[in-house]
Amino acid sequence: GHVDGIGLWNSFTRNFSSPLLAAFDLLDNSFDAAPMENGHIHINPDKSFSDDDNDVKGFFIVNNCENKIKDLSEVLTVFKSTKGGAADAIGENGVGVKQGCATLSDRSFILCRNKYEYSLGVVALELQKETGIYLPSFKFIWDPQHHGSLDGHIDYELRKICRENTDVAAVVEKYGDDDLSRGILALLNHFLHISSGLWDLQSTDHVFSLVICELKHGNVLDYDESDDENSDYDMQVAKKTRKKVKAERRTKRGFLSQILEGLPRHYLHVGHSFDVQVDGRVVSFSYWQRRLVEMTHFKLLISKKEIKENEDVDESDRLESYEQDQYMLDVYFGFDAIRCADPESKKRATLVYHSRRAGRLIKEHQDARGELSLSAGGTTYCQGLTIIVDDKHGHFPLNPTKTDFAFGEQSYGATHQENLKAWIGAATKIYYNHHLDRCGKSKAMLTKLLTGLKSKVERLQKELMLKAIDECTLTTFEDIDWKFSYKTSAVVVRSKDYQVITGEDTLIPLQGCKSHQSIKASNAAKKVNTTPAKTTSKVAAKRGRSKTTTETSSKKSKNVKSEQDNTHAKNDTLYYERELLKLQKERDNLYEENEKLRAKLEDNRLGIDAESEESEVKRLRQQLDFFMRRADRLAEENDKLMSIMEK
Repeated sequence: GHVDGIGLWNSFTRNFSSPLLAAFDLLDNSFDAAPMENGHIHINPDKSFSDDDNDVKGFFIVNNCENKIKDLSEVLTVFKSTKGGAADAIGENGVGVKQGCATLSDRSFILCRNKYEYSLGVVALELQKETGIYLPSFKFIWDPQHHGSLDGHIDYELRKICRENTDVAAVVEKYGDDDLSRGILALLNHFLHISSGLWDLQSTDHVFSLVICELKHGNVLDYDESDDENSDYDMQVAKKTRKKVKAERRTKRGFLSQILEGLPRHYLHVGHSFDVQVDGRVVSFSYWQRRLVEMTHFKLLISKKEIKENEDVDESDRLESYEQDQYMLDVYFGFDAIRCADPESKKRATLVYHSRRAGRLIKEHQDARGELSLSAGGTTYCQGLTIIVDDKHGHFPLNPTKTDFAFGEQSYGATHQENLKAWIGAATKIYYNHHLDRCGKSKAMLTKLLTGLKSKVERLQKELMLKAIDECTLTTFEDIDWKFSYKTSAVVVRSKDYQVITGEDTLIPLQGCKSHQSIKASNAAKKVNTTPAKTTSKVAAKRGRSKTTTETSSKKSKNVKSEQDNTHAKNDTLYYERELLKLQKERDNLYEENEKLRAKLEDNRLGIDAESEESEVKRLRQQLDFFMRRADRLAEENDKLMSIMEK
């Protein structure tokens, strides 16, 4: 039987809850295809027909590819996957590009180049019939020795395609504002774009481009909106009061600005060597590193199958399981000071799941306390607490649109999901209660300290960071004595005798409260004090403590307190000394990187053409500015630590 083309197209448009998610789905393909080192993804407005921002109707995406691009006839075949069996790739059944295009526009073009081989694909509503789905593709080769100029040859091939395929010619004509020649010229320019500059034939073998012709959802670029409501009334008032009335102008964010804003939060694993630009603006992906206070990294061992048939299973026992039945999961914690300080934002624990190589955002819980079986009363587990789960190697089964999990596909899916929640919940308790202890168990104090860090966090948002989250050395909790109770299916910690190792890339520490070391010393002291003392006299035990015993006990208590104070002071001093050495080392590294960047700029050793040089120089200068500001801040921190140590 045939496939109803119109019905299938309509189903494509209903798969995403928002246009932005459709755009990110298209970008998933770009992140998967581009090399993680020196990859390039550029998103630009399509100004083929007008330079006026308000007249721009579409946009286009261009990315380089690590490997040869699949034949477009395969890519555009319905229900056929071009991802293979890669666990770290995202996408299913090859419908991703069709779904995304159909959601954003009724007319899109796919352009590819594999060295001198060019391809054109057409994804358009007007080509679909009830009798079948039609997603045509065409291929041609340019031979520099026999075909003359590149632009002349591409123009010839495009006109040939339109002559031989009148239905495709109608789509190209619509693209050219009802002018076939203008449509062909616009496509010609897109082909020339992926063959020159950053994407030139000599340095880049494989280039993919997607042209979204007319965005169905709002404006492509930012635009000013005048509020002229009640203008007649305002004019009458103006006549009486003799005052001029001005229309209020508001700037509305265009679709590309929404993509620019959403990209850093949507992808975790995009490093500084990966060049992503939206309308010429460089995207910095270190979203959480710049935003979270006391950002901390936990590595949790998650089992996909049933827990062993014994009452308690600790971490060492779990390590003996088969490798294919378990995996290490990266989980990050921190407090969002901006969210904590905003009176209109919800402060409850937020849980976000990311998956696959690029760290695509899959799912988000605005209040994770129920999801993780945490206490949901009052303001416990609030204060902008943020939990980031990073399934980099693709152990989570996903649904086709990558917006939820599909644990039902796995034989032990329910157990896998329960184990996942139990271990994330256990790590959340350790992290939150540790910082609550640092604030004397006062949630009000924790909130106050986080709110006070808002301006510092906001300043960091303007800086260009360089490391992806999995490249950072963040604060960690070491030597945790885990315990799994089979009866309650809960993970707990046997004692608080763990170590907190401060990471050099945890940029925003919680200040004005107890240090990590003093908390550890305090827990150790409590452990000693809770040990029952042995009585040395049966008479004293029967008659109660004598005066002499009371005095001796008082002296011992004072000595213990004095020893504890000395321990705290000693630990604090050691902590500050270590921090000072770290800061000095980091500052030296920053100055060294600074000099390298300066030399690169001065010597112009970029090895690229003039068209791309301006963009590259801009990116390098932003890195340079970041290094300088970071080094200055470290110098200030050095001075503060020195004064504290002297005291």
